[in-house]
Amino acid sequence: MRLAQKNTTTKHLKNKTMKQTAVEWLFRWLNDNQEETIEEAIEAFEKAKVMERKQIINAYDKGEYDCGYNGDGKQYYNKTFKK
Repeated sequence: MRLAQKNTTTKHLKNKTMKQTAVEWLFRWLNDNQEETIEEAIEAFEKAKVMERKQIINAYDKGEYDCGYNGDGKQYYNKTFKK
């Protein structure tokens, strides 16, 4: 059984040159690779975590406001998510 049925929204998104979030990438990977081993799924999960970290850092660095925190994206990520 597939995790997600193909629909017009999915087809429509595939035709656009949009960036995927890490969550979207992982969901599609899991959907397309259901026969893979748990080790491969864990590897994909770890890759998605790295992608998410980069996306958060890039978004922070490109943002106009830093909500009172003076630093770059890596510092923001470490302060916010590495507790």
